[in-house]
Amino acid sequence: MIFPDEYGRFIPMLALPFVPSSGLPVHSALRWMGLAGALGASAALGGWLADHRRDHQPAAVAQAATMSAASEPAPSRRALISGPFEARITRIIDGDTFEARIPIWFGQEKTVLVRLRSADAPELRSRCAREQQLAMDARAALAEFLAPGRAILTALSVDKYAGRVVADAAAVMMDGQALPLAQAMIAGGYARPYQGGKRQSWC
Repeated sequence: MIFPDEYGRFIPMLALPFVPSSGLPVHSALRWMGLAGALGASAALGGWLADHRRDHQPAAVAQAATMSAASEPAPSRRALISGPFEARITRIIDGDTFEARIPIWFGQEKTVLVRLRSADAPELRSRCAREQQLAMDARAALAEFLAPGRAILTALSVDKYAGRVVADAAAVMMDGQALPLAQAMIAGGYARPYQGGKRQSWC
C-alpha cells in the first residue's frame, strides 16, 4: 500500500493496520507502532519512522536524543528506529539489562527487556565468585540510577536474543535531567566498554 506523508511524499507501507480517524496525522500515529516494528514488524516501516521526530519533547527526552545522536559508536546495522521512547522501569535484571514498559499505541504498552548499548557488566550466573559479587554490585548500581522509575530510549535495535532490544538509555533523574546509563555504569567501574564480540573475563 502507498500512503502520503505530511509533505506530500508517497511512502510504501507493508500491511499497515487501521489508523483511527481521530485527526491524528498518519506519520504521528504510525510513530507509536515503531517499537512493534522493531520487535518483528516491517523493517521498512521502522526505517521510515526513524526520520520523523516529535516537534515538542520534554527536556529529558530532547536531551537524551541529543546525547544519543552525538555518542560513539553509531548504532548497529540492526537499528530500526531512532526514538525517543519513554520507558517505565519494572525490573532490573543485571548490571546492563532491565525490563520496561513502553507505549506502542494509544493506551497500549509492550514489556521488553532492554540491554544497554556499548556496555558490558559482570554476569550473575558466572561460576567465578568474584564476578558474581561484581555482578551484584553492578545490578545494585543500575537499580539506584533507575530508582526514579523512568528512562528515555533511543536508537533501538533488535538484539541477537529474541524478545530483547539494545538501546541507548538515559535515566530520567528527579531534577528532570537525563543520565546516560552506559556511560554512568562504565565511569563507576560497574561495566566495561563493549562493542560486541567475545567478552573479557571479570575474574
